[in-house]
Amino acid sequence: MPDDRILAGNQMNVRDALAARLRQLNEKELDSLTAVVIDELELRCGSKLADMLTADEFEEFGSLVDAGDEEAASALLDRAIPNQREIVIATLTELLDETVERVRAADEGCYEG
Repeated sequence: MPDDRILAGNQMNVRDALAARLRQLNEKELDSLTAVVIDELELRCGSKLADMLTADEFEEFGSLVDAGDEEAASALLDRAIPNQREIVIATLTELLDETVERVRAADEGCYEG
């Protein structure tokens, strides 16, 4: 449910952020992890943004998406949740931190007896 314009810009940012913080990952691992993070970001943001819409806005948004009118759906979100970009960025930052922490913890576990 998050605005695809925001996520499209974030896909490279996610990969770059993961690569900078998890240098031990190879390209295949990095691509896989980026996809997982983007999927989780969409889930978390979708839930957060949906909770911020009124029932009528949610129904209208769903109708617009079902009709394939992404531009109108995006405009509705811009109107209803003017700070959606900040919500997506904050959620992405939180998710990146969690992901890096989990990967590092798993790596440490591999090296312990």
